[in-house]
Amino acid sequence: MAIEKNIENRIKRYFEQNNAIVFKHFGGAPGTPDGWPDLLIIYNNVPAYIEVKEPRGVLSTIQKAQIKKIRSKGVIAIATDDFNDAKRLKEAISNNDLTNCNKLGWSI
Repeated sequence: MAIEKNIENRIKRYFEQNNAIVFKHFGGAPGTPDGWPDLLIIYNNVPAYIEVKEPRGVLSTIQKAQIKKIRSKGVIAIATDDFNDAKRLKEAISNNDLTNCNKLGWSI
């Protein structure tokens, strides 16, 4: 869990330093659906949800369902255990290359 938190904090700081809005969802908190991704990032007016896992972490069935639901609405939703995915996501949004997100499996 400490590794996962470290990755999450790095992603949060990275986007905050790049003038993004970052919102942390707390699992189990009132109003937060089960399996909802950890972070909502709004960068260059593009929303993206990020579920952070520790290396080799596995998404639960409900997490997979929530990501699929978000993607079905045309919003980026990813699961990652790699800080570099945050950099790739920012680059894709910065370059308005959201097709790159699709190539990486980050459906929009």
